Amino acid sequence: MAMSRQQVAGDLSLLTGVVTLLLGAHLLLPPAVQATLSFDARTFAPITLLTGAYLHVNDAHLVGNVVGFCSAGLVSYIVCLQLDERDWFHRTAVVCLLGLPVVVNLASYAAFSLRYPGLPLTTRGFSGVVAGFAGFLLVATLALIRRRHTRGTTLYAGYLIVLTLLGAVLVTYTGVPSVASTGLFVLGAGVSTLGLYGEARRAGLPTDRTARVRLAVEVGTVLLLVSVLLSLVLGLFPATLTAGGWLTNVVGHGVGFLAGVVVAVVAR
Repeated sequence: MAMSRQQVAGDLSLLTGVVTLLLGAHLLLPPAVQATLSFDARTFAPITLLTGAYLHVNDAHLVGNVVGFCSAGLVSYIVCLQLDERDWFHRTAVVCLLGLPVVVNLASYAAFSLRYPGLPLTTRGFSGVVAGFAGFLLVATLALIRRRHTRGTTLYAGYLIVLTLLGAVLVTYTGVPSVASTGLFVLGAGVSTLGLYGEARRAGLPTDRTARVRLAVEVGTVLLLVSVLLSLVLGLFPATLTAGGWLTNVVGHGVGFLAGVVVAVVAR
């Protein structure tokens, strides 16, 4: 189904509206109101499980999340347009925007309460939602691969992408990985690459120039999407976890990413 310019403009206005809401909440709400709307484990006001996600600690925190949301949200939307699954984007986006903040804050509360009992946990930030859209982008990328290729090709490509993302996080927090970790990564990447080659052989390698060019464009598109995913993941899991007295909630980011994957799969 072809998309009209009005439909696309309407969708983009929704994404712009989210950014406007984030900017407005940060710039226009008085500090006292922002403090009231932030999630505070000591008072545990249910509404703040949602509202806390739309508030930010400082300008840098806000800018980082706006850039991340625009990257993940816009690229996911473009992929959904390519798949002719605009409604899928709508369903997933609504759940990510309204449901993920609650899930992320509850999971963070549970994790920190178990690990650090009595810690006065206060959270602000849209990064859990950004992580959810990153998870959505991963699923959308695999859906794009599946549109033209076999289930096996999609699975092997998925393994390779996930290994790349996990490897990047591992290197971020451990520096030089251990021999065992490196060996497992090489083994997994090797098996996935051989699997992709085997699937390509069974499907028939392109023989004419047009088919080879089309395959090159498809591979280039996937590599571009993976690079966006990688930049998002590295932003969500930074090497330095504290800045300005605030702790980066990597637990919430991990939960948000996985929840985004689940929501995207179910919503489709």
